[in-house]
Amino acid sequence: MLVVDVCCGSGNVALAIAHEISAARVYGADLSGEAVELARRIASHEPRMAFDGGPLGVTILMRLLQDAPRWLRPGGWLAFEVGAGQGGPVVRRLRGMKSFCEVRELTNEAGEVRAVLARRAEADET
Repeated sequence: MLVVDVCCGSGNVALAIAHEISAARVYGADLSGEAVELARRIASHEPRMAFDGGPLGVTILMRLLQDAPRWLRPGGWLAFEVGAGQGGPVVRRLRGMKSFCEVRELTNEAGEVRAVLARRAEADET
């Protein structure tokens, strides 16, 4: 199998494919020589856990939701990216938490939730 990641940027897609499909020959291409050099430097340097989201791919997100309230100031915002299909469950979880008073979904052109914003409740709101 031959895979070419066109406009590879930092090479994340190419590296993920190479990691998951060991039989594939994977190349990253970009008009920017700096991007190609960056991708070359980080190849094989991503720890396994950077690609492993645990069961359902949301283990680290659930930990983030659990731990974020103690690190955010009242009224502070938490913002993070979610994978395709992860937005709905994550948003529902946030909306059920008393620690957050406002949750916003950011969608892509296809209407999929790809980023989430959540505002930490003020001390008297919890």
